[in-house]
Amino acid sequence: MITGSGSLELKEKNHESLAGRKRLFEMMPVNFFEFVNFKTNYKYEDKLNLFFEIEKQQTDLLLNEYLNFGGYPRIITENKISEKLLLINEFTEVM
Repeated sequence: MITGSGSLELKEKNHESLAGRKRLFEMMPVNFFEFVNFKTNYKYEDKLNLFFEIEKQQTDLLLNEYLNFGGYPRIITENKISEKLLLINEFTEVM
C-alpha cells in the first residue's frame, strides 16, 4: 500500500509494475452534517434540522469549530484545542 505524500519516494524505490493491482480510494473530509452527527453522538441523526432550530447556540459553536478546524477526521475526533492546532500545523507543513 502506498499512500500520502511519501508515495512518490516509495514509487521511485519500487520498480515493480503495479498493473492490475492498483486501487484508488478517495477520502473526502467530513461535511458539516456528518460533523454535527459525530459531535452529538448521532442523537439527532435523522432530525438535524430540528437540532439546528432548537439548539441555535450549540449549532453556532459547532459551526465555529468546523470552520476553524475543518473536516479532517483525525482533527474532529480530538477534543483538546491545543492538540487540534498541532495536528493542523502538521498537515500544513506536509503540504
